[in-house]
Amino acid sequence: MAASYPTSLKTFATISNGDTIDASDPNDIQDEVNAVENALLNGIAHIVKPTTTATYDLGTSSKVWGVLYATSLNVSGFATHSVSAGGTGDNGILIRNSTAGTGNSASFGLTNDASASVQANLILTSSTYTPATYFLASGLALANTLAGGISIAATHGSGTVRVYAAGTTEVARFDLTSSLQIGGTAARAGTAGTKRIDIFDGTAPTSTLANGTSLYSTSGEGYWMDAAGNATLQTPHDPITNEWIFKSTHTPTGKVLRINVERMLRFLNNRFELDAVHES
Repeated sequence: MAASYPTSLKTFATISNGDTIDASDPNDIQDEVNAVENALLNGIAHIVKPTTTATYDLGTSSKVWGVLYATSLNVSGFATHSVSAGGTGDNGILIRNSTAGTGNSASFGLTNDASASVQANLILTSSTYTPATYFLASGLALANTLAGGISIAATHGSGTVRVYAAGTTEVARFDLTSSLQIGGTAARAGTAGTKRIDIFDGTAPTSTLANGTSLYSTSGEGYWMDAAGNATLQTPHDPITNEWIFKSTHTPTGKVLRINVERMLRFLNNRFELDAVHES
């Protein structure tokens, strides 16, 4: 006779002293034991649940289970859920979508009391993802649809927010002086100052830029280039004499206009006795 497990509970007849034991009596027990053993070794074909909610644990802090394989994980209890262990290397959580596709991705979603649907996401798209808005193929996007937006904070007194691109190259940082440094990390020999923008030397732009301007540094001098490719010196002092100058380069043609403004103004001031130039 087939075992009742796992469909239902088996009801056994009560046997008293002096009763005749039929072969079916131990056979029924044997069938149930075999069914339970088979389930424990080869797979349980029913829901496994505790008798009461949030009372019993699966394993202990000193006797833990190994790898948990599951199609999905739904944790409905309110608590601080932790993944805690010590060891050499990384202790992490991996979320992977192993199937490429134009709309496929792997994500970590968050929501709040406003909606049961995901409102904030950390999303990694497929290598064949069709670009849309801020989603690019093999790109990581941090998105929040709610009005609070996104805040990035390094709250330690020495905390710095850094931006890296093209590998391990640091391209910008926001430091604890409320300042932005682009392309470098050096500080001034004297007072560095606060709430400033430092732009370090890079490759100067050339030619035109549709509907845009470029601010950059070359040899420690600041330039601002307009859409037509005219680069005008914004830190207007001669590197040798420290005199005030005007210098602008039309990069498409290479034409350079340089005016020693300080000398011209001094000449006009002296020639017409204007008393307009004062030095202290």
